Amino acid sequence: MLDDTARYVVLKPGVKRQEFEQAALAVGLVKHREREGDGQKESYQQIWATQDEENSVHYVEDPLSGTTFFSIRGPKQQSLVFELARRVWAFAPEELIELAQEAETHDEQVKAVFRLAVANPRYQPDVFNVFSVYATKPPNPLLRAATLNAIGYRCWPECIPLLEGVARDDADAQVRQTAERLLPYLRQAAERANRPQ
Repeated sequence: MLDDTARYVVLKPGVKRQEFEQAALAVGLVKHREREGDGQKESYQQIWATQDEENSVHYVEDPLSGTTFFSIRGPKQQSLVFELARRVWAFAPEELIELAQEAETHDEQVKAVFRLAVANPRYQPDVFNVFSVYATKPPNPLLRAATLNAIGYRCWPECIPLLEGVARDDADAQVRQTAERLLPYLRQAAERANRPQ
């Protein structure tokens, strides 16, 4: 599970790594590290920080979700999101929900649910509603399974009842197995969330 204290912004297709680098430099960020990915399971990452090192920005090209995004932690989170999103083409949160609701093809729908998962580390009722529909309504079992995997990207404990229902009731054996495989991870996330700090 990814850090849920950070703010995540999904970049639109076509935004190049160099464009993000130019935007980061323009807002005064300093690149600290770069990690090459393998293009299949390991993501490519750049770690940036403000001059005072109180804010960090992670640029990620994630092959698992098929998205490119950045996350920001620190006291200047809101202003950095605004400044970077002004300079690179990024999805607004409400736009991601609209795209998921309007997606027509299988590929568009899969991309939409993964973008929603990446952009929302914390439970959001509107996003949950999209996940719930995509996990239970489409006739295509591949889309239902892909939605479950998107849910597993964040492991929101609030999705446990949804996955339990899918594991019990879905008509497709592989979809049921996907839900069963993900349930322990969501339960672990629920246990962590309920531990006293």
